[in-house]
Amino acid sequence: MNIPQVAGRLRVQIIQFSGKLSVGLPKVMRRFVAEAICWIAARGSVRLSDIARALEESILMKKTIESLWSRLDYTGLKDHITGQVLDDASSRIGKDTLLIMILSRSMRGPWSIWIW
Repeated sequence: MNIPQVAGRLRVQIIQFSGKLSVGLPKVMRRFVAEAICWIAARGSVRLSDIARALEESILMKKTIESLWSRLDYTGLKDHITGQVLDDASSRIGKDTLLIMILSRSMRGPWSIWIW
């Protein structure tokens, strides 16, 4: 297995996926969506504290979390990404497709805007 080659393919897939999600968003928000997907993949978590740790910034983690939260709070980001996900998924869901949605109690709260 060639690790750099696999990493390169994964990067291309992340860029393509984030591009689908962020079509029509300003450039800064498109970059944020791509970075958020990478952070989530790196930490295996959607919690802002885990994402802030993955960034390993030299500033206080609280400030990093506040910065992430302000970007997540961007007007219309949740609705835009939700719409993009549903549009993409709708072509794969047929009349006989079984669709199961699970919402855990632990996924409720203002930070849950990324949980669909």
